[in-house]
Amino acid sequence: MYICSMSKGINNHATYSVNPFRIEQKHIVRVPVPIGDNVSTVRESDFQEHIRIFPEMFDDLEQLSSMAIKILVYFFSELKKDKDEVYFDLDCFFRFTNRPKLGEDTPTDIKNKAGVYRGLGDLLDRNLIARKAGDAKMFYINPSKFFAGSRAKWFPIMKDIPHNFRTILIDKRLNGEKGVW
Repeated sequence: MYICSMSKGINNHATYSVNPFRIEQKHIVRVPVPIGDNVSTVRESDFQEHIRIFPEMFDDLEQLSSMAIKILVYFFSELKKDKDEVYFDLDCFFRFTNRPKLGEDTPTDIKNKAGVYRGLGDLLDRNLIARKAGDAKMFYINPSKFFAGSRAKWFPIMKDIPHNFRTILIDKRLNGEKGVW
């Protein structure tokens, strides 16, 4: 049940003439950048771990179920820098999701496995994730939608794999080849 008194309402929040949000200086580091023979410049770089969400994902975010969003947040927390795989353990997800949140007295109590599988299906249907062959708990993320780190570092590894790689595997499997997945 929603209780109005829990929210101050938009008009009861302060206004600011400059952005009041700041990041800690420790995350911004000055690093040398070579620009030629024996010449370099210095630039500031952000070294705090972060997830990039790309414009290709905006429409998907609007359409996701609430459970799919919870799973996506869990994937964000588990995603390693410059990697395209996420391990999804249902018990770990329940612990993550049911932890007390900022400003809450009691944690939520999500235990509905069927709802979680529908949420995973929602992410799969929207091509935000894909199942990894050989391990039911591993998923690939779609780096055109979101990524942790630099896609420029990840791209050289993947560029030589043909776009029709999945179709090739399925065709080989349907033709009876063993050891494909």
